[in-house]
Amino acid sequence: MMETKINKIDKIVFPTDFSDLSMNALKVAVELAKGHKASVYLVHSMELEYYAFSIEPYSSAVYTNMEALDASKEHLEQLKSEIEQKESVKCFVNIEPGNPAHYICSVAATEKADLIVMGTHGASGFREFFIGSNAYKVVKNAPCPVLTIPGSFKKTSFEKILFPIRDTFGIEEKYELVRSIVMKNKVSVEVSGFVDQNHPDQITRVSNSLAKLKLRLVDDHIAFKSHIYYSEDIATDILKKSTEKEIDLLAINASLDFNWRNIFIGPYAQQIVHHAQVPVLSFKPEFRQADAEQSQLSVAEWAKKYSSTDPFAPAFW
Repeated sequence: MMETKINKIDKIVFPTDFSDLSMNALKVAVELAKGHKASVYLVHSMELEYYAFSIEPYSSAVYTNMEALDASKEHLEQLKSEIEQKESVKCFVNIEPGNPAHYICSVAATEKADLIVMGTHGASGFREFFIGSNAYKVVKNAPCPVLTIPGSFKKTSFEKILFPIRDTFGIEEKYELVRSIVMKNKVSVEVSGFVDQNHPDQITRVSNSLAKLKLRLVDDHIAFKSHIYYSEDIATDILKKSTEKEIDLLAINASLDFNWRNIFIGPYAQQIVHHAQVPVLSFKPEFRQADAEQSQLSVAEWAKKYSSTDPFAPAFW
């Protein structure tokens, strides 16, 4: 088994704006913390608005909504106290003015967090731009895996997981993360390979990854079913399968195919995080030269191949 920090969850970052959506996600965060004997880092941030006006000539006063930030700190302290007393979970308060997504990722990096758990809505429309984009910004920039919880999800544990396999990196690492979260529960896993129908050559690599993962599941005595699908729009088809199979956790690699740089995440992850009706565990794998060698392509060849065919891929080379 590969050595990786994600085998154990010690620190969970939980951002909240005190809405029903975030409080719904808190139940999952607390349950995970109890199961892993982890600490929870409660995080809140807000953009401050500044108002300046002159009272006398050549003088001015500047006012902000710091009062709201102070009130939020009191709410966080109260929340910390309630969780520690009722759930016996150690909590820490983190609050600062500024961009929420940036601050969430900053706390996760500073504390070397193992997981971020946050609420989202899983709905479409105007509201999605505000709530959904914040969740996606965190997924895009977080230094650790992110578990997003839609408001419609009312459970605190997971029983049926969809583990989609694409032609990308990090399959084993993603499995280790999923395993660390659900191993204590009785779960079943749907392991589904998704092959881009415009790139049928992917079938060999996806099949190999699927076979390796099935061996791991057998070794860990986890019940599973496996399938391979050809798809024109992989993200859309994964969302459909999660609904059809009544999945309660979707685990994805939050990176563009063959793009291991963390500075960019493609529309695949964005579409799933925004539209999933179930919790999504997003994981950004680290690139390893061995992965490229296994497919008999060099790093530069992979980048050239996919940046030339994918309009969303940046040109690194």
